[in-house]
Amino acid sequence: MKQIIFTLLCMIITTSAYAQKILSDDTTNGTRSIITSKENVKSGNDRIVVYAGVNLMQSGDTPTYFLSLKLSAMKHMVISKDGRIMLKDSEGNVVTLTTSQGSYGSDMKNVGGFNLYEINVDYPISYEQLQQLAKGVAKIRIELDNDEPFNKEYKKDKIGKVLTTDLSLIAGALGTDKKASFSEGF
Repeated sequence: MKQIIFTLLCMIITTSAYAQKILSDDTTNGTRSIITSKENVKSGNDRIVVYAGVNLMQSGDTPTYFLSLKLSAMKHMVISKDGRIMLKDSEGNVVTLTTSQGSYGSDMKNVGGFNLYEINVDYPISYEQLQQLAKGVAKIRIELDNDEPFNKEYKKDKIGKVLTTDLSLIAGALGTDKKASFSEGF
């Protein structure tokens, strides 16, 4: 009995189970958007907690993917238009992404008497870059306007696993025939 419990515990620890899901799959005016949940990719004592996910917008046959991040910290943060993120894959190759929209300021929440600031930011990314990063991300650097860049090295790949799962979820959703918008045919 102890061996069975030990074996099950080992299996649970070694398998990476992310509770990721598609939050929204909608078509409006011919543009389909698929939004996945963001998974926590932090480690123990990070000053900024990072959550990662993948989003897709498809107009006609042209898909546009986004690396979607939520940053959470105990201090105010700003990411300006053209803010950059650098991601180093497990082979040492660097992918640099740039925001395409206006500046991103943080929203404040009061959690247990502490102010918590959060930014949600999307970086356009090609499918090929997503596949490259899905193999593993070893280090990230996020450009912040009001502070020095946030650097994080990962001993164990967390972001790549999230990207792999999200790409699989999006591929499954794209396999469904959801082309009509809510208002079409009303």
